[in-house]
Amino acid sequence: MLWPYVVSHINSLPQVSLPDHANKDSNVIDDSSHTEPIIQISPNKYNLPTVAITKRSLYLFNYRTYSPIAAHVRKLSSLEEYGENKNVKITSDGFMFVVETSKNYLMVFTIHNLKNGEVTTLNEVQTVFSSNGTLLQQGFPLIETESSSITSFISTMFSRADLEYPNFDFGLRFKLVLKVQRPLVAFHSHSSDVLMLLSTDPLSFQVINLFSKNRTDGKHIEVLLLEQLDWYRIDQSEVKSWIYSKRWSCFFWLTEKGNIWKVRTEIGPSNGTTKLDGVCLYNQELEDQNDPKIVGLYLNDLQDCLYLVDENENIRIYHRTNEKLHLWRIVEKPLSLERLIDIQFSPSGQSFITRFFNGWNMYSSMGNLCFSSIDHSDSSIAEVDNWLQFVSDIRFTPSNDLIISKGSLFFVVGLINLNSSLNQCSNNCKRPILYTSEELFLFKGWDKNLTDYFKQDPALSRDATLWLPINIPTKFILKNLHITSISSDESGTLICVVGNKSALVYHVVTDKWKLFDLNSEVTLHQAESTSNEQNNNIIATGWWKNHLFMALRNIFDDNGKLISASKVLVFSTLRFDSNDEKETYFGAEEIIWSFDFEETSVDEFLLYFNCDVLRSQLIVVSSEFNVYTWSMSMESHEEKKTKGRLILQRGNVYRLKNLFAENDKLNSKRLKTLKYVSLIDEHNIVMLFEGIFYCVQRSLNKDPENPSLVKVGYTKEVISTGIEFIQVVSADVVIAFNGCKCLYFDLCQEKNISEVSPIFIDTGSESALASHRNLSKHQQDILNNKALTIRKTEGTQAYPILIMSEKSLLFGLDIEISTRTVAFEDTEKTSFILNFQTKKRNYLTDLIDHQLKDGGDFQLAEALHKFEKFKQFQNSLELLLLNHVMNSTGERSDKDVYFDRLHHLIQSTENSLGIYSNFLRKVEVRHWKLIFDKLDSDPRTILKHLLETENSHLLALNYFIIMLNYENEDEDAKSTISTQDRQMATKIMVNLINDKDYERSFELFRFIKLIDEVSAVEITKEIQQEIITPIDK
Repeated sequence: MLWPYVVSHINSLPQVSLPDHANKDSNVIDDSSHTEPIIQISPNKYNLPTVAITKRSLYLFNYRTYSPIAAHVRKLSSLEEYGENKNVKITSDGFMFVVETSKNYLMVFTIHNLKNGEVTTLNEVQTVFSSNGTLLQQGFPLIETESSSITSFISTMFSRADLEYPNFDFGLRFKLVLKVQRPLVAFHSHSSDVLMLLSTDPLSFQVINLFSKNRTDGKHIEVLLLEQLDWYRIDQSEVKSWIYSKRWSCFFWLTEKGNIWKVRTEIGPSNGTTKLDGVCLYNQELEDQNDPKIVGLYLNDLQDCLYLVDENENIRIYHRTNEKLHLWRIVEKPLSLERLIDIQFSPSGQSFITRFFNGWNMYSSMGNLCFSSIDHSDSSIAEVDNWLQFVSDIRFTPSNDLIISKGSLFFVVGLINLNSSLNQCSNNCKRPILYTSEELFLFKGWDKNLTDYFKQDPALSRDATLWLPINIPTKFILKNLHITSISSDESGTLICVVGNKSALVYHVVTDKWKLFDLNSEVTLHQAESTSNEQNNNIIATGWWKNHLFMALRNIFDDNGKLISASKVLVFSTLRFDSNDEKETYFGAEEIIWSFDFEETSVDEFLLYFNCDVLRSQLIVVSSEFNVYTWSMSMESHEEKKTKGRLILQRGNVYRLKNLFAENDKLNSKRLKTLKYVSLIDEHNIVMLFEGIFYCVQRSLNKDPENPSLVKVGYTKEVISTGIEFIQVVSADVVIAFNGCKCLYFDLCQEKNISEVSPIFIDTGSESALASHRNLSKHQQDILNNKALTIRKTEGTQAYPILIMSEKSLLFGLDIEISTRTVAFEDTEKTSFILNFQTKKRNYLTDLIDHQLKDGGDFQLAEALHKFEKFKQFQNSLELLLLNHVMNSTGERSDKDVYFDRLHHLIQSTENSLGIYSNFLRKVEVRHWKLIFDKLDSDPRTILKHLLETENSHLLALNYFIIMLNYENEDEDAKSTISTQDRQMATKIMVNLINDKDYERSFELFRFIKLIDEVSAVEITKEIQQEIITPIDK
C-alpha cells in the first residue's frame, strides 16, 4: 500500500537557448516555450530519463534528481506541417519515445543505447550543454569545429572514471517522422524496432518495422483489415481503445459496443505475416440489461484485473480467469469529482489513482480510499493555489513516487510504503514497517520495553508516536534505486533492509548497521544491467528468535545456464549483536543452516517463504507448488548465560500442484500472484493466490487395495475473492481484508476455515445496503463470492496495517495535511506538511454483535467467558445497546431476541447498573422507557437499592439525576424537589465529599440548583450539619 508523504521536488520546464552561431531567423525557439503547460509526463524504467511533452516541446529529466538533461523545441513550421504534440509513449526498453501529433503523425526520438552498440552521430543529437551548463537547442546539424561544447559533452559521456551508477549518453536524437494515412485510434511501441498501429476507415491493424533497410518498397509495413478476421465478425464495431499486457503479451480492446476483446499478436519474420487471434471476454449484449455500458478500459497487469469504467463513471473491477471475467468490485464515483479522465496503477499493482477533471483519488487495489485531493482543495505550494486539483497528468514512478504536472510545473511526491506489500509474511504482519527511499518507521506499539528504552527522548515517547524513525545510510541510498524487502524480528530490535544492489541489518539498541558482504557469491550476484534493475538474488527476508532467514532466487549466466539454485539461508545473530566498529560486514561465514533446491527431487525454484513466528514454523513454497515445512526450536541449556542453538526439524511436504495446474502444468506467469501461505494445523492451509482466499485441506485415506498404505489427498475451497491481504494473527484467529471490511475467522471450535462463518469488522467503508441488525448484503455477497459495491462519499478511510487479537485492536493508517504559515519580513507564505496518522479501533463490538446474532447457537456463559477478559468489554456493551435502541421503533417487542440476549449479557456482568446508567446519560429521555421496561423497574427503585445496599456513590449520583429527569415529564413546568429526594441528595453529596470527590459533588449541587434553588440552599445547610461538627470549648 502507498500513501503520499513528502513533496521532494518542484520543477519547472527549462528555458532552452540557441547556440551563439545559430541563425536567429530560423524560427527554432522563442522565450515562451518553457511556459507552456505540460500535456503529459511519463516516468521511464530505472535510471532512464523521465519524458515530458508540451504542445511543441519534448523534455528529458534525470531519473533520480529530475534535473533537465535534454530538450527539443519544434519550429513553428514543424507545428504547421505536422501538428502539435498530443501523446507520448516509451518503448519497453526505455530508449525510444514516440510522439503522436494532432495531424496524425508519429515522431520518433531516441537516446543512445550502448547495449545495442549504436554509434554516436552528432547530426542526430538535439541537445547539448554549453560550458556554463545551459541547455542548447540545435534543431540542425552542428559543426564540430565551431562548438567547443561538443568536446566536453562527448568526453563526459564516455569518461572512464568510476561512477556511482552507470552513465549513459542521454543526448536526445530525432530519428524519423511517420505519416499515418488513416485516422489513428491507438499505437503501441512494441519494441525499439516495431511499432503497432490501430487506425480507422477502414479499421485496420498495422505493424511497422521502423528501422528496416528496405523502406522504399513498403515491405516494412504490414496491414491487416479487421473486417476480414473471422473472430471479429461478431462485433464489427470500431475499436475505441486498447491496452497492452506485458505480462501476458497480448492486447485488450474496447469496442464502441462496450465489448472487451483479448487479442494475441504473433509477429512473423521480417518478410513474414503477422497473425491476430481474438477472444471476446465481455459481451455487452449478453450482460444484464440493467448494467450500464462500458466506456473505458484499464489494466492492472500484476493483479491480472481489468478495471472497466461504465457510463456512470463507476469502476467495475473484473478478475480474469481462464478467458472469463469475474466481477469482484464496483467502486462508485465520488460525488464531488467530475469527469473521469485516467486511471494509473502503481508498479506493484496494489494501488491505483483515478484522475478526474477537478481532482484525484488514491485507492488500494480493491477500492479502499486512502487519499483524496478534494479533502485538501485549499492547499497551495510554490505560489500555486489548489495544486492538488485540476492537474494535467499524474503518474507512478518505478521507485514508488508520484509525478504530478500542473501548468508548466511538475511536483514529485514521495510515497510511503508498507513492508507487507513487498512480502506478506508473519514477520511483516506482526511488526509493520513504513518506509520511503530514505527513511524507515518501525512500529513500536507492541511492547513496553522498546518504548521505555527511548523514553528519555520526548519525540520518541509513547504519547508522541507509535513509530520509531530510522534514517537509512546515505551509501545504501546512492547504491540502490529502490528497496525490495524489509523485515524486523519479533522484538523490533533487528531490521533487515534489502535493495536492488545490496543488503544490510540495523540494530536498534546499538544504532549500528551491518552491510551484507557483496563479495559473497553464495548470496549475491552482481550482474551488469543498463537500467539498474534488481540484480541481486535476494527475494525476501524473515526472522525467528533473532535469526535472519534469507530467500534467494536462481542465478543464471548470460547463456541461460544455472549457476546457483535458489535456496534459503539462516544467519547467526552473533555478528549483529556485536558492537565492534571493525565488524561492519556479515556474509557466508555467519550461515548456520541452508536449504538448497538442488536437493529436491524435481526441477523447481523458490517461490515464497514465511517464517511463522506464531507456530515456530518455516514454510517454503516452490514453483511446483510443493509446500515444504520445518518446525523451529531452540536447544535448551542448563546454564542460562549460554544461548541455545537453533534446531530445524523437517516436517510435512504438501504437494499442491494438481489443485492449481492447468493440463498438469502451472502457468509461470500466474505464480507471481502467490502472496501468502500459512498452516492452521497439519491438515489445513490458508493461501492467497491470484487475489483469491483459498483453504486447502489434507486428508489421509487408506488404500483399498493395500490397507497398510495411506494415500494423501488434497482439496481446496474458495473462502472469498478480491482479497488484498491475509493475516494469521493468533493460533485461532485469521483475518482477511477485501478493500471494504475485514473478515474475522474464529477457529477455536473448528480448524477447517471453510466451515466457519466470518465475522465482519467494519473499517469505515460503506458497503452497499449495509445493515446493523440483520445480515447485510455485503456479508451475503462475500459468503456467496459475489461482487461488492463500495460507496464512498467524502473522506478517506484508514487502511488496516496491524491486528492485535489479544487486545481486539485494529490499527489503520491515514494521511492528514496540516498547514503552516511562515512570516518573513512583510510577506507570509503558507506551506503544508503531510503526516501519516495511526488510527486505533477496538473491534470487540463487532465480535459481540456477531455472537448475539448467531441464531440458536448463542450461549450466555460462553459469550461471557470469551469477551469479559477484554478491557473494553463494558464499553462495547454500551455501544451495542446504544446502536440497538437508536435503531429500534421504541415499542416493546417480545420477539426482540437480540435485545433479550444483550440484556442477559449485561446483567451477567458485575457492573450492569453502571452500563445502563452510562447509556441512559447518552440518549434522550424518550428512549429510557424501553430500558426500564426490560429491567422491570424504575430509577427511584434502583436508587433506593443503591443507597441501601451498594457503596457506589458515583452510581447513585447518576441514577439520582436520571430519576429527576425521568419523573419530570413536563420540561416547562416549575420543578421542585421533595423532602425525600432532598434527603437522598444530601446523603449522596456527603458521601462524595467524604471520598474527596469534590468535582462530582459540585456537579450534583449545580444540577439541583438549576431545578430548585430553595432545595439547594436547604441541602447546603444539611451538609454543613453532617460534615462540620462544633468544636468543644
